[in-house]
Amino acid sequence: MSSSSKSVVCITTTKPSSSVTPSGGGGSLTVLCPQTGSILSSLRASADLSGKSALGMSSLSPFPESFNPSSSRLVLSFGGNSTRKSDTYAMMLAIRSSTSSPILHWKCRLPEAELTGGMVVSPCGHYIIGGGASGSCFVWSAVGGTLLKTFKAHYRACTCLSFSQCGKYVITGGADGMLHLFPFVDLVDTYSRKSKRASVPLQTWSAHHFPVTCLAVLDGDRVASAAKDGHVAIVELFSNATLAKIKLPNPVESLCHHDSRLYAGSDRGTIYSIDLNAYAMNLTEAQGARLSKRVRREREAFLVNEEAIFGKKMQDDSESLNAYQTEWTGHEHAVSSLAVFVDDAKQFLISGDRLGEVRIWDIESRTSLHTIRPWSNSAMNAAKSATQEKLSSESQHHPITSILVMQQPAESEASGMFSTLAYSGTKGRSGVSDLFPPLQKYPENISTDGDDLSQTAIPFLRPRKGDVGRQRLESRTLRRKRRPIPMEMSKEHENSDRLQKANDQIARLQEELRRKGDEVKRWQTVNNTIVKKLKAKR
Repeated sequence: MSSSSKSVVCITTTKPSSSVTPSGGGGSLTVLCPQTGSILSSLRASADLSGKSALGMSSLSPFPESFNPSSSRLVLSFGGNSTRKSDTYAMMLAIRSSTSSPILHWKCRLPEAELTGGMVVSPCGHYIIGGGASGSCFVWSAVGGTLLKTFKAHYRACTCLSFSQCGKYVITGGADGMLHLFPFVDLVDTYSRKSKRASVPLQTWSAHHFPVTCLAVLDGDRVASAAKDGHVAIVELFSNATLAKIKLPNPVESLCHHDSRLYAGSDRGTIYSIDLNAYAMNLTEAQGARLSKRVRREREAFLVNEEAIFGKKMQDDSESLNAYQTEWTGHEHAVSSLAVFVDDAKQFLISGDRLGEVRIWDIESRTSLHTIRPWSNSAMNAAKSATQEKLSSESQHHPITSILVMQQPAESEASGMFSTLAYSGTKGRSGVSDLFPPLQKYPENISTDGDDLSQTAIPFLRPRKGDVGRQRLESRTLRRKRRPIPMEMSKEHENSDRLQKANDQIARLQEELRRKGDEVKRWQTVNNTIVKKLKAKR
């Protein structure tokens, strides 16, 4: 992710620590400085009214720049009670400047208790999509919080989802090992929402035999997916082709793409760096293609110099196959999240594991520059010691679930639709909560009679005329109400319909009775003829 020098790293965990650590972190959301590795701020929230249960977070998805209020960055998160898995919420957060802690605007319950695929904000910022453990996906309108559609994406749990590079398609991966591509316009269109037909994917891939764990969107309408069998598949969205399938030694938990390189975090703590260009060249060469003369001469000269310095190497087939792949070691637990940070000409990789350890790597030298433990340092050291490793409990682990690199908000910055909004995080309803209310748990009733809805949403903002001297917007959607039908006319129409249905049923029964009578007469004639013939034979 390319950014300026003023950037922050947001890290979440599902099990925040119960006590404040000496470094200042320990909350469900911790904000770090990527250059120094220092902890800037932290968010602590309670999952219930008692205040005893901490609120953990599983995913982070930012809103576009135009949706950000003054001196804040809006982020949608999914999480829940750290002790009860069924107590889950969607949360609206505001990441403020480095001197201020993040703000939790609201949290709300969701249609499904466990969203294994997380929640993602669309690139336009107007829609939110989430994937559940039942295989169903849910689509909300960000402005208004309306649950627009629920559709079945997988017959097992939906484990990951993402938008395509153009933002017009949704890619989902499931525990059934399948990848699906859905046109997003079909999911939010009014006529498709009224239809009772199931949403059909545009493309489907069965590149994995084990559950899909993560996705990474590549350039050129391509997507990389990883599974628990250690395979990384690269598919092309609109040709239904699997371009490559790379086998790694260990199951993959996380993926990240930057500058033609794919970074994969395994469940053993190893990070694999895959050069996609070198892999394509290696695969082409293995299939019999010839390198150009210039490249071949450069390669031969490099091999001669290498032999002169290090000696001649034994030819090994595995070495030629893994020339595009390098391994980074440092984590001792599964690498659950990865992100790339670019500072001027330097590139850094940020990784987090299941224990709660964050590492910042220099991509060029492949060395670990900083190691941060925002949660419970004493528990971390106890879990790492060889004598107490077997006795360490799950409560000592603080798994890192997501890493988000974003630009640091300025103190007096305002943009987009909030440029004239007097944003305030104090008492009373803020503009953020007005414009982005909590998400609905149940869908609205959509009329299937006729083509027009009873209310048509118009995406404009109306100025509020109550407060003098303050420029503020009443951030709610205007609605054009249609003329209601008089009650008397509707009752007469209903009675006439019932009468017409009754007359049609009576006519149908009379016709059936006439046909049955004719059939009886025909059988009587046949019977009389047979009786006459029998009497004549006697």
